[in-house]
Amino acid sequence: SNHDDFFEGSNGFAAIVEELGKPTIHFHGDYHEWYEVEGDFDVDNYMRISLDGESINPPIVVEIDVKRSNPIRVSRRRKELDVDCCRYGWPRNDEL
Repeated sequence: SNHDDFFEGSNGFAAIVEELGKPTIHFHGDYHEWYEVEGDFDVDNYMRISLDGESINPPIVVEIDVKRSNPIRVSRRRKELDVDCCRYGWPRNDEL
């Protein structure tokens, strides 16, 4: 990745997220195609989602409800556009 210097190392973003210990989703548009990577950089509480852009699909909806055991939910707003990681909440009940 072109951003390894930001993510890796003892002062990198991945180390900060791991130390924080809270579920963290990083949304970005680097490749402008949808993909999800759970546990990237070997950090269990880190999820990376690449957005495909409004010119391709509608904006996403992110819902956070801290009363739930799996507080983060993501919707792509159209039935045919799946969200593997977070449709029913993330982290899943058995994680973290």
